[in-house]
Amino acid sequence: MNFLASINVNIAGYIIMAVVFATMSSLSIALFFGKGSVFISGYNYKAKGGEAKKYELVLCRAVSIFIMCLNITITLVIFAVSNENTVLQYVGFGLLAAVLILGLIFISTNKKIRVAQKQAVLLSEKFIKSQTYKKAEGNDQANNEK
Repeated sequence: MNFLASINVNIAGYIIMAVVFATMSSLSIALFFGKGSVFISGYNYKAKGGEAKKYELVLCRAVSIFIMCLNITITLVIFAVSNENTVLQYVGFGLLAAVLILGLIFISTNKKIRVAQKQAVLLSEKFIKSQTYKKAEGNDQANNEK
């Protein structure tokens, strides 16, 4: 009876591990190809133009690599917990903490990423202003014709 209970716990752990791995991997792949910028907090605008897309892709790829590293460590932790391996649990939680701290520091302080964020926002704002100006200009012409 005890043997069957441990098998069910292991199977549940593997199922949870597979679901978490698949979900985070799909999010990471989408971000790596620049298709998921709406998932990045504080970065939810539509980049217009070639330059803004390039800068958006730099940030998306950095976040994608960060998520994949988190994914690997979380999978390791779930595997260790489901197999009741305490040494592997300590290693997994230590790696998870290191990846979280170092990844967030890297993303927030990397000069290339910070420049990319600023440039993408500036280019997007410039595009929005030009579109607003064109709309206002079109409205003025329509009013003059009346």
